[in-house]
Amino acid sequence: MLERIQQLVNAVNDPRSDVATKRQAIELLNGIKSSENALEIFISLVINENSNDLLKFYGLSTLIELMTEGVNANPNGLNLVKFEITKWLKFQVLGNKQTKLPDFLMNKISEVLTTLFMLMYSDCNGNQWNSFFDDLMSLFQVDSAISNTSPSTDGNILLGLEFFNKLCLMINSEIADQSFIRSKESQLKNNNIKDWMRDNDIMKLSNVWFQCLKLDEQIVSQCPGLINSTLDCIGSFISWIDINLIIDANNYYLQLIYKFLNLKETKISCYNCILAIISKKMKPMDKLAFLNMINLTNELTYYHQAISMNPQIITFDNLEVWESLTKLITSFGIEFTIIIEQVNDDQKLDTLYKQSVISNVDSILLEKIIPILLEFMNNEFDSITAKTFPFWSNYLAFLKKYKASSPNFVPLHKDFLDNFQQICFKRMKFSDDEVTQDDFEEFNETVRFKLKNFQEIIVVIDPSLFLNNISQEISANLMNCKNESWQVFELTIYQIFNLSECTKNNYFGLNKNEIMTSQPSLTLVRFLNELLMMKDFLLAIDNEQIQILFMELIVKNYNFIFSTSANTANATDDDEKYLLILNIFMSSFAMFNKRENVRLRSWYLFTRFLKLTRINLKKILFANKNLVNEITNKISPLLHIKVTSINAQGTDDNDTIFDNQLYIFEGIGFIITLNNSSQELTAATANTPIDYDILDQILTPLFTQLEGCITQGASPVVILECHHILMAIGTLARGLHIGLVPENQVNNMVVNKKLINDSLIHKFSNIAEVILVTFSFFNKFENIRDASRFTFARLIPILSNKILPFINKLIELILSSTDLKSWEMIDFLGFLSQLIHMFHTDTDCYQLFNQLLTPLINKVHSIIEEIDEQHDQQSSSNKPIDTAVTATSVNKNIVVTDSYRDKILLKKAYCTFLQSFTNNSVTSILLSDINRAILPVILNDLVTYTPQEIQETSMMKVSLNVLCNFIKCFGNGTCLDNDDINKDPNLKIDGLNEYFIMKCVPIIFEIPFNPIYKFNIKEGNFKTMAYDLARLLRELFIVSSNPTTNENECVKYLTQIYLPQIQLPQELTIQLVNMLTTMGQKQFEKWFVDNFISVLKQGQ
Repeated sequence: MLERIQQLVNAVNDPRSDVATKRQAIELLNGIKSSENALEIFISLVINENSNDLLKFYGLSTLIELMTEGVNANPNGLNLVKFEITKWLKFQVLGNKQTKLPDFLMNKISEVLTTLFMLMYSDCNGNQWNSFFDDLMSLFQVDSAISNTSPSTDGNILLGLEFFNKLCLMINSEIADQSFIRSKESQLKNNNIKDWMRDNDIMKLSNVWFQCLKLDEQIVSQCPGLINSTLDCIGSFISWIDINLIIDANNYYLQLIYKFLNLKETKISCYNCILAIISKKMKPMDKLAFLNMINLTNELTYYHQAISMNPQIITFDNLEVWESLTKLITSFGIEFTIIIEQVNDDQKLDTLYKQSVISNVDSILLEKIIPILLEFMNNEFDSITAKTFPFWSNYLAFLKKYKASSPNFVPLHKDFLDNFQQICFKRMKFSDDEVTQDDFEEFNETVRFKLKNFQEIIVVIDPSLFLNNISQEISANLMNCKNESWQVFELTIYQIFNLSECTKNNYFGLNKNEIMTSQPSLTLVRFLNELLMMKDFLLAIDNEQIQILFMELIVKNYNFIFSTSANTANATDDDEKYLLILNIFMSSFAMFNKRENVRLRSWYLFTRFLKLTRINLKKILFANKNLVNEITNKISPLLHIKVTSINAQGTDDNDTIFDNQLYIFEGIGFIITLNNSSQELTAATANTPIDYDILDQILTPLFTQLEGCITQGASPVVILECHHILMAIGTLARGLHIGLVPENQVNNMVVNKKLINDSLIHKFSNIAEVILVTFSFFNKFENIRDASRFTFARLIPILSNKILPFINKLIELILSSTDLKSWEMIDFLGFLSQLIHMFHTDTDCYQLFNQLLTPLINKVHSIIEEIDEQHDQQSSSNKPIDTAVTATSVNKNIVVTDSYRDKILLKKAYCTFLQSFTNNSVTSILLSDINRAILPVILNDLVTYTPQEIQETSMMKVSLNVLCNFIKCFGNGTCLDNDDINKDPNLKIDGLNEYFIMKCVPIIFEIPFNPIYKFNIKEGNFKTMAYDLARLLRELFIVSSNPTTNENECVKYLTQIYLPQIQLPQELTIQLVNMLTTMGQKQFEKWFVDNFISVLKQGQ
């Protein structure tokens, strides 16, 4: 059998075995595992001398699996494993063998013993092996090892002692490691085991560790892992054992630990052990006494002096050791800050006593701990610096909180704050080691951003100190930057940036109306101006960090660079500065930079700058009419669109370049129309000819490219190039529109008509024609359809109702597409909703939608049918669908495929489109003769839901809202919307009221109460739906009233047909009808949800 297992294990692990062979071998091994004598078989596999390490490992792993499964975890089976494995282990560890078991096998043996421990130790396991620690200490001759201090002590015994320690570590990890989330049952069991250990074995273990620490140094050097494992044990167990076992009155135990602080092999374990000890949870005053007693700072004086005298003592070779030491000292300091916080929060303590304790602790920090941590923070290694950050976060938060506690508080800390800020300045600078973008990003994330946050806290604590220090730092660097490295200049710009952030966010604590005239603002303005005066030096710099940071600084602080009014004495200076900035942008420093990332970022920032400085730019353009031509000529090379290659996804490898190129098109459009706009333009002057011929300089090359695309035919590259050109034209139109119309009026059609000139309308009518021609050639390609919709949406504000003839053709072309995707229809429905909103009072628009509504609804239905077919195929397929997931929540468990999700999103968009008819008072379109036949289809869509769709609460909300509004607008068969200018007062559709009643009443009662809908009234989304159902019932009641007969068809249907049919008790029927007929809208909705649905749901 053992040979057979060896063959199977080898087959599984042999890389040359095929999948079928491995699968068969695994199945055969699983069969052996399930046999009655599995434990005996795999014990034999482990202890057999002929088994190699792989077989032993597999055997041990299988024993763990068999024991934890429970089938073999009976007392006989566990005792068998215990007896055989411990007997074999004694020989392996203590036997005089030349070769020892490898570490991975020893770890697996520890895992087997830990499993036995968890299944047999303490009364929660039936007291099966309460002598676990005694037996193993005897097995490994622990007493002999720790009592013999002679250098000739058997090395195997020391290895056995080390193994015992590591076993204790694994057990502690199993029962006390807080990083694992355990069930309540497991936690209770672990607590029981820990209690049992405290009562019976912890003192023994503590004594073992104590004796290990006392061993002769020669023995320690013979087996350094023994001391490390001992220190690790103390550090791991200290959190839940009595600290008096480790910390005695004479600190003898602790002094034994301290002696390993300076031993090369044990330093890290010693630091971690002390860290765990000082982190032991205690009451604040007990903790303070404890921290003072252990006198750690004195023990670490050597390291403080060493790093102060020779910072280069830290090297890559010993970096891990110093990182551990830094973490220890940082944690030591944090413990004192925790004491401050706890003492302050203790309501039982006297205020004066609190102040005394806090002052005492603060003095300890300032005198003994902070000087050491400042040295570590100032070290050139980022990892050392970063290790100190948790303490600074705590301590600065303390200073910020207590700065107003006494007049002397801030002065007492001024030296610290000054030193700390100076170190922040130094450590914010990039080093020579940072050479790649990844290096810079890592430094920013791990060091610089944190130091920036610390600076911002210093501003709050001591504004004048911060401003004085940062001003001196920036001034000195600006003066000497030509003789310094690029890192110094980059840091200078970064610090100007930080000063601006502190000023704008008002960390200085100024009154809002004083910010722009305050000393910080004036200082910032001075630095920005000095920076701009260094144009020649700046343009000569070839460093991407500086280039990007400078542009970001200028754009985000434009309001500090330019005067708030163009009529001030500084207006001329402002114009010069503005032109200077434009020239910097349009140079190799920025928009024409040789580095792609700088170039692309500058394209965005250029347009952002133009839009933010609209007032300044407008004034300059009016003063210099040739400036637009100069700018256009300068950046025109950047407007060329070219698709060089296409990847497997059908997109351009340089799509990122094109996406950013669109910012330039928007920016140039903005400049062109801003040049021709004026705040004094009125409707009377809107027809005055204005020169937009400069647009031809941009559009003509694009039109020529489009003609070339049409001529070449529909290759993937041509189609993508055509898509890019259409997107560029649409983005140009957006820029033109933003330049003409104030930002807060872009959606106001009246303002648009006043400000948009006929000459521009003529230009864009031609553009619309070109787009349609292009679209007619390539309308079967979805990215062309997408780009065409995008561009037409941007043309609407400019062309206004003059776009409608083009829109008519566009809609016809889109609806004629045979492969229209669901996401395209979703986007298209949104586009149409925008049209309805903007032109709902326009007769041509009304007629357009009157003609197109029926084919549009039919197209939506055909796409939904395609989606349903796809969903059925996915659901019925025996193969797993990668894109399908199971959506599970408290009240639903349904299979959600991509196709199902597409359907839900499309139905929501469809309902939103229908909502636009009621929102814009054009529901009469639905009642017109031409659309009369499609109305039942639309209404059926609104009253028919599957159980799965009921769970889609966001879609249901829109759908029910549309249904309510439809009933409100034409629920009795006539158009009731008085704002609908196209309604026919003589029109009446017979039977529509009865239809709404018969279809909606069942919805109102079945959705909450039919179990198939899984309606959980306690969930917020479903409760909202319940309010919508209440509103639906109320709207039905209102529209069904007959003032002539005083009868209500809705009430009649409820009382005489539906409610008796569902066997609602008579008293509830009477109460419901009474509330419906007497309450107002909001009152009834609340009653229906809280006193009807919620109450009845409790009885289900």
